[in-house]
Amino acid sequence: MDNISAAQLVERINAVRKIKGMEPVEYPGVAKAKLIATLNELRADLPEPTEADVMQALSLGKYRSAAQVADAHAAPVEAVQTMLDGLKEAGKVVARRSRTMQCLKYKAA
Repeated sequence: MDNISAAQLVERINAVRKIKGMEPVEYPGVAKAKLIATLNELRADLPEPTEADVMQALSLGKYRSAAQVADAHAAPVEAVQTMLDGLKEAGKVVARRSRTMQCLKYKAA
């Protein structure tokens, strides 16, 4: 999350707060490390994603990491990484490299 701005972190925090039924909040002048800790804390008790959640996230866009998929569903990154590892082993997800970046893609059975 080094390449993310504080404003983007606040957006992600508020997206998770919305999922949990909480009001959005502003975090003026808060350090990025504190924002990252807050985001991880909010995500910690979210339900683990299902295979369908991860596959839906992959079908919606190009993601380079489990963290990006986790952001799409506001899920814990570790849970998404475990799910992606299983899907890769099963041959349902492949990592494809284009000229500009590596993307995770849904592989139709």
